Amino acid sequence: MRDIDLAWLALVALTLLSLGTSSTAGAVSAALILALAAAKAMAVLRWFLESGEASRGWRLLLDFYVVAICSTIAGIFVIAGQFAEAG
Repeated sequence: MRDIDLAWLALVALTLLSLGTSSTAGAVSAALILALAAAKAMAVLRWFLESGEASRGWRLLLDFYVVAICSTIAGIFVIAGQFAEAG
């Protein structure tokens, strides 16, 4: 198998794992789904957009971007939970 085929299989496996996790509610489930989404985003960047061939600066920038977006979403989730408990 080629690398691109293995990447596709990995993305399918991560998608199925996130679908299985989504049936349970809670912060741990949400964090796991978000981590799986980040892993899928990095896989797409590396294998399909070929950022692995880019310079180190570009790879770090794209990795930072994925982490920043996921951290922002997680932060909003936590803040929304605090408002829901207070209200």
